Amino acid sequence: MSKKTSVPGSEIQQKRNFWQTHIKAWKDSNLSQAEYCRRQGLKAHLLCYWVNKKPVKPDHPLALVEIKAQQIPNRSDIFLKLAIGDRYQLEIADNFSPTTLEQVLHILRRVS
Repeated sequence: MSKKTSVPGSEIQQKRNFWQTHIKAWKDSNLSQAEYCRRQGLKAHLLCYWVNKKPVKPDHPLALVEIKAQQIPNRSDIFLKLAIGDRYQLEIADNFSPTTLEQVLHILRRVS
């Protein structure tokens, strides 16, 4: 199991600045990423990572948005309650699947 070490915020910002400078220089150079990295002594996979990394700060301010919760169906919507001895109890809604009910009853006949 690997341990993640904590990196101070200033060090992270230094890395961001370092790679943002190289990303801009790479774009301005009209070279491929591999060629730019070869000339600069950088690892190409790291440049690729930072080029594709999503920005940390959004372009717009964050805001809370209210989302209306969906109403949880009331247990009173059960259309039929079928008790089979003390072992089984089925609650069948108004929009049940007759095929599924038939399969359940078939299985219950075999195990009873």
